[in-house]
Amino acid sequence: MRVVCVSDTHLTVDSIDSESLFPKALAKMSKLEGKEMYRRMRDGIFFAWESVRTEVRKFSPDAVVHMGDVTGGWRELGMMNGDVRHLAHQVMADMRRIAPKAFVCPGNHDLGYSHPGSLSGGMTEDSVFFAEQIFSDLWWKFEDEGGVLHLGVASPIAEYVGKEESILRLVRAQRQFVGDALSDHDGPWVLYTHSPLVVRHLSREIEVHEDNLLQVVAGDLHSPSRGTMLRAFAKVCAPIAKFSRRHTVAKALAKTVICPSTAPLWWGGHGFMTLDILDGVPRVDFRKAPRAYTGVLPTESATRCLAWMLYPSLFS
Repeated sequence: MRVVCVSDTHLTVDSIDSESLFPKALAKMSKLEGKEMYRRMRDGIFFAWESVRTEVRKFSPDAVVHMGDVTGGWRELGMMNGDVRHLAHQVMADMRRIAPKAFVCPGNHDLGYSHPGSLSGGMTEDSVFFAEQIFSDLWWKFEDEGGVLHLGVASPIAEYVGKEESILRLVRAQRQFVGDALSDHDGPWVLYTHSPLVVRHLSREIEVHEDNLLQVVAGDLHSPSRGTMLRAFAKVCAPIAKFSRRHTVAKALAKTVICPSTAPLWWGGHGFMTLDILDGVPRVDFRKAPRAYTGVLPTESATRCLAWMLYPSLFS
């Protein structure tokens, strides 16, 4: 079974009013310079996805899984804008041309932010509705021919801390789905999620089945090297948390890999990964498509991006 994972494409509409790319940093620049920087970042993001999309096709995967943040969204409200939804529809069409199975683990930019401190109010019943219309299933499962269960979840829903009852019902429904899927499957499984920290919210469902967990595949952190640091930290914490539910969380994080982002944000982008499972053993390979953007963006490394956010005028 070969699964290709892509993540954090962050495709962005042409309007800077979307506030989908570093709005506070752009606001520190002159209006003209801010719009030009937004255009450059948007172009770099689009070219990177085109290059990755072309490269992924060469692997003829059995399934393609997008690890979330398909678009940059609209003002932290998910896809509450027609142009943003059009971009997401295009990505889904691309994925369905690549593989017979195409799934998404929605991210915060897709569903709206989970926390009540969001600048625009975050996730709502409407923002979830639009995501369901485009992605079909916000959580999903399938079993491959080798008997491995592939289980995908929507981490923003699992992490939701608001009070909207319609979303709280989804929180409960997703937990029930995960619990039932694992109870019905007595064998190896792989968890797919946008945020790697979702295991904190699903530890009760995972706990009994943690020994059969082969791999956690996540996005959100953009660079796979951050996954290496996360695994190292989890392995240190696991013995300390041995007699609590945190031990389940630590064991899951110790098996977590971060799918590299397509978008050149916080690192160079142009990344994707392949997951091959042979005889119940997972093999992960991080891959990069050819660089497709001739310009230089301040967002292409974490250090440079942080410096630009603090002093954007230095990079105009």
